[in-house]
Amino acid sequence: MLEVVPVAEIALLFAGILFLLLVLSYTLKRLVPGTRPAVYAPSVLTLLLSIAVLLYSFAIGGFEGMGLGVAALTAGLASIIAGLVTTVADIAVSRNEEEP
Repeated sequence: MLEVVPVAEIALLFAGILFLLLVLSYTLKRLVPGTRPAVYAPSVLTLLLSIAVLLYSFAIGGFEGMGLGVAALTAGLASIIAGLVTTVADIAVSRNEEEP
């Protein structure tokens, strides 16, 4: 029988991916100081992976493909927001370091 995924589960998936990406970016910033591109790597890789899964979901088709597509869109949106939050935080930190 067909099961409908509640919106709460999609929101939890989104929040979990977003939190994981932010923690991973923060950890990379602490481990590899001075290299800003390393901070954006988790968000970019997750976005590329979600695009690949989205394209694969079109090949599968049906309800299974639609479910994969929703999960891929959720991961892609979370990676975009994580990248924006990381960028804004990086700008705020760099401005605070410049002020005397």
